[in-house]
Amino acid sequence: MCSNAAGEFLAAIVLEHRDKVLESKTALARANLRTLSKFIAEHDGVLSWVPPAAGFTAFPRLYLNVDVESFSAGLAREESVLILPGTVFGVPDRFRLGFGMAERRFSDGLDALRRHLARVSP
Repeated sequence: MCSNAAGEFLAAIVLEHRDKVLESKTALARANLRTLSKFIAEHDGVLSWVPPAAGFTAFPRLYLNVDVESFSAGLAREESVLILPGTVFGVPDRFRLGFGMAERRFSDGLDALRRHLARVSP
């Protein structure tokens, strides 16, 4: 019904400094993407993917005898890590995983995912 004046003001400031903001976020995403690539390679046969060409999300495929919704719910319940099951997108063997956060937080999330994979893998 009305515009968000504070949000518009902050957006204008970010746009004025977009080169600096984008540079740091892009560097962060590239570092996390390299970490994620190594993680998926370590779990060959359990996970696969096509690395994203852009953006801050990946869509790995899960090769386990568990449905991706249960897998995602278990990760949230056991490790407090959120991923989005691919069933939301009509792809029941994949999940969406974001990698645009601080490197330490992302690394901690992958450690949690590693533990969860170990729990549910045969």
